[in-house]
Amino acid sequence: MILHCAVCAGLFPMPVSADELSRHEEVVPIEQEPNHRLVLNRDALRVFDVSFVPGATSLWHRHDKDSVLLCIDGANMPAEEPGKPLQLRPPIQSGQIYYRGYAREPYVHRIRNADKTVFRILDIEVLSPPRPAGAPLAALDSPWQVIIDNDRVRVSRIALAPRKGAAPVRFTGPRLFVAMTDGLYAIEGNAQPERRLVVRRGDLFAMDTAGTETLRNLAETGLELVVVEVK
Repeated sequence: MILHCAVCAGLFPMPVSADELSRHEEVVPIEQEPNHRLVLNRDALRVFDVSFVPGATSLWHRHDKDSVLLCIDGANMPAEEPGKPLQLRPPIQSGQIYYRGYAREPYVHRIRNADKTVFRILDIEVLSPPRPAGAPLAALDSPWQVIIDNDRVRVSRIALAPRKGAAPVRFTGPRLFVAMTDGLYAIEGNAQPERRLVVRRGDLFAMDTAGTETLRNLAETGLELVVVEVK
């Protein structure tokens, strides 16, 4: 189950002033932080696949784009913010998903893997500027579950039983499909022929234009996907 992460607030410390930053180590943008690997870069969004082996510590780094963060492999991840001690908090759980409006309030932090397992999270940045409210997104009925719905994104989850599909869904703009389980699924729409995707957890598939899509699970095991729609 994917849950909104209330306990992970410590991962996102309060903004710090330029004076505070000047008294500490250099702060780098996330694309220069070695544990943040850029895996997708489109007009509307880009994605960093973030991974920390046990004991690894990040550089001080800055987040300044509105972001959806999706934890693939959870771990105990204490965080620091400049000028403050290490923050201890409950471990981040696999499957947790949350949104942060970094464009309005950039954040600087440093994190460390204090666990015995690898920590992995996807940092999905929204690059397109906010736009005036337009036509509402198409409603999502069962088996869809909406996790986040704000002025920047809608994030939803779908779980498909083996060899089952879902009713067609109309998407109005850029979107990202994230596999939460290993599997094989098909996407078929009115704008493109059927595409079959063999996926591992954390694999991505992006679409840039509006269209109606039908999802089908082609495997003998259950399939779980998260879809991030840019408004």
